Amino acid sequence: MNREKLTEYFLKNFPEYEATLKEHLDDYGELLAHVFYGDTICVKLIELLKDDTDNEEEIKKIFLLLEKMAVEGDIDVKEVLQVSILEVLGDDKDLLEKSYKYMGDKTNIASDEIERFWGRK
Repeated sequence: MNREKLTEYFLKNFPEYEATLKEHLDDYGELLAHVFYGDTICVKLIELLKDDTDNEEEIKKIFLLLEKMAVEGDIDVKEVLQVSILEVLGDDKDLLEKSYKYMGDKTNIASDEIERFWGRK
């Protein structure tokens, strides 16, 4: 899965971000995947993980996307996952610990790799 296929999949499963993508493309003239996914999925995931209300289904849906990125993504997509999402989650140990129960196998491996890279694990 390349960035274009990821974006198709993302909009199919998260149509509420269609206007955000259009605005991003208008602002930058192209998809800057690290910026776009960092500003959308990563921000939303952190918000949901910090919120103690019943939002488990929404969290699971995002982690399914992350697992798809980890399993099917090309090197660029996997880099977006690790650098723009998982690395940011790892900046907050409590959020990272909370995240582990939702991570699929490949997402967990990718998270551990980035944590080891930064010497946090």
